[in-house]
Formats: sequence, C-alpha cells, structure tokens
Amino acid sequence: MSKNIIEISDSEKLVLFEFLNRIIKDKYDELSGDLFEDISEEYVLSTILCQLEKTMTEPLNPDYKELLLKAREDVRNHY
Repeated sequence: MSKNIIEISDSEKLVLFEFLNRIIKDKYDELSGDLFEDISEEYVLSTILCQLEKTMTEPLNPDYKELLLKAREDVRNHY
C-alpha cells in the first residue's frame, strides 16, 4: 500500500483534530447513529486522528479553547 502526504496549515490541522476527536468520541458514545457506513471509514479517521495527536502540543495547552477559536477564525478568513 502506498503512502500519501496531505499538506494543511497549522490552523487547518487544529480544526481537523477537534472535528475528528469529536465525531469519533461521539461514535464511541453512541451519539452519532449511522455516521460510518463501514468500519473501514472509522479506522481511517481514527488513524488520521492518531497521526495528528502525535504531532500536536496544542491539545495539552491550557489555552486550547482560545487556540481553537483562533484557528477556526483563521480557516474561515482564508476560504
């Protein structure tokens, strides 16, 4: 299986991390219903989340919520 690299900004990375963390947690909490059509989708998203977690320090920062708000604003302003 070949590997691919996807380039995203730090702000996009933080927004994606928060989104994946939320939907995967919701899946485990059984709040998301039929979010995944196949277990492979959950595996792929979980893998991406784990890869993000390995490269990030922001979630450990006491100012995480502020960092996330700024990242979301930054992403919105660039699209």
